This record gives sequence, structure tokens and C-alpha cells, in this order.
Amino acid sequence: MSMLAAPTGAQCLKLGLLAQRRAPSLPIEIIDYVVAFMLLDSPVFSTIEGFSCASHRFRHIAFRQYFSLLTVKSKSHWLKLCQIPGVRTWTRTMDTISIALYVNPENLVTFMNLHTVTIDFDAEGQHTHHTSAKLILSCMPPQVTRLELLYLPSITTYLLSLVATYCPRLDTLVLRCSDRLLPDCCWNCYDEAGSHTVHSPIPNSYCNAEHLAHAFGKELKHLHKLRHLHLGIYLSPLDLFYDHLEHAGDFRFPPTPDVTPPFGPDLCGDCQVFADEVRRTELVAAATLASHLPMLETMTWSTFFAQSGRAGDDQAKQTTTIAILQEE
Repeated sequence: MSMLAAPTGAQCLKLGLLAQRRAPSLPIEIIDYVVAFMLLDSPVFSTIEGFSCASHRFRHIAFRQYFSLLTVKSKSHWLKLCQIPGVRTWTRTMDTISIALYVNPENLVTFMNLHTVTIDFDAEGQHTHHTSAKLILSCMPPQVTRLELLYLPSITTYLLSLVATYCPRLDTLVLRCSDRLLPDCCWNCYDEAGSHTVHSPIPNSYCNAEHLAHAFGKELKHLHKLRHLHLGIYLSPLDLFYDHLEHAGDFRFPPTPDVTPPFGPDLCGDCQVFADEVRRTELVAAATLASHLPMLETMTWSTFFAQSGRAGDDQAKQTTTIAILQEE
């Protein structure tokens, strides 16, 4: 019986290459989806580290997916991230704190595929947030379509003019002050948070909501593509907040075990008598803003009077979203 000769090393290599060529390969798009799915629950690099070591091709895919969302934690972190080859191409979404971009903010404009930016202004005060906003927004890449500025000490016409000037292609704009006004450890802290934030600009900054909406609309009217606007301020009168502190607050210091935990007007039965009036104010202000923004589809306000089951309201987030029907 004849024996088959064992293949030589060269023949094994040839057979291996042929098999590799004939083996079906997954499309890049599917591999991208797999890596993105792996990062959903655990967005840390260790989740895909093994995958990234499999081949040069897989490593490139892993890096592209991992850095598609760039979270910037500090100035030094920002500088290190900017040194990574390819990161300015891979990043689609950026989440950062304002002070991290104090160094080399001009690097922002080099992120050629960046479309969503979220900036936390919690470290800023009334005397710094305008300077910080101009420093950062003046370096924003023009293709950005979604901008979120959170924990702002105030929303002013100057800030809106900066946004409209440096982010002309925005589809969605979120500006929030109400983030700062959350019941904290005690009533004193809640009171202090309110005193450092222009969370309810009526009537001290604007005589009424219609006046506010016209002023804001004039600054934003050049955002011709803006469809979704979220302004995290309360249109209820400022007195409502301080009246609530007066009749509901338990300011005993030091607090005793039976002290009432702080809560806002949203959970106060006495304050609910203003709900209908504030709702009408929110509708009027939304319509007024829409008159300046012909593409606007939704307008979101912070509110103490969101109702369970009412379309557009979110009690947990203290927001109300109003659908805009533009005339043809």
C-alpha cells in the first residue's frame, strides 16, 4: 500500500495561505458593531484589550470605536489624549469639563469628525463662565451639530451670541442652569445653590417670559438649522423659590435627626397653585422663541410643575418639552 508523503513546510505555508484566502471574512461594519456593543455596558479599554491584540486590523478597529467617545477629565488628560495618533479622526462625541480645555483649546478645531460636544461648567462662576465659554467655543469645529453646556451659572444673551457665532450648524442646543439647583444635604446648601445660580431669571433679569424669549430668539436666529432647543431655566417667578424656602424650609443648625430633608417646589403642595399659570407662561415663551427660529421642532424648559402622564413632561428631570408646529 502506497504511503502519502507528508507535506513540506513550504507546502504547509502555501496551503495555509490558500485556506486564508478562501475563508470568508466578516465585513468591517459587523466587526465595528460588535466592538461598539462590547463597549456599551463597560466603556473601558480593558473590555476590548484582548480583541485589540489579535491583529493590527483589529487594533485599529478597537481604537476607532473606543475613542469615538472621548471623555476628558483634566488638563493633563486633554494634552495626553491629543497626542494619540488618529484620535482627532476617530472622535465623534466629546464629554469634558470646561477647565480641562483651558490649555491648548485650539486643538478642538482639529477634531475633523466631531459632531457632539458636552461641556460641564460646574467649576465656573458668574465672573468666569463667559470668558471660559468664549475660549472654548471660538475653537469649536464648525461641523458640530449638537452642543450641551451643563451646570451653567446663568444663561445670557452674550452666551447665546457666542454659541450662534461659533457653532452655526447646530441641530440641537442644550443649555442648563437648573442642574445646580438640586436639593442637597440640607436646606442651607439648597438656599446657597439658589443664590449662586440664575435659575429663575424672571423678573430680576427679564420682566416677563415673552421679553426673555424675544431677547434669546434674536441671538439664536442665525442658527438656521436648529430643531431642538433645551433651556434649563425656570420660567416661574424667582419669588416662588424663595417663598418655598420660607414656608417649607427647615433651617435648624446643627440639624437634628428629625429635621425635614430639603425638597423643591415640585414636591410642595402649597406651590402647586402656580402650576397652571407657569404652564401658560412656558407655552407663550416657546411660541415666541419659535417665531425667531423657523426650523424649531421642540422647546424644552426646566419646570417645577411637570405632571405624570402629560405628554412631554418628565418629573424626574423636572422638564417639559413642547412640540412646535410651524406655519407653512
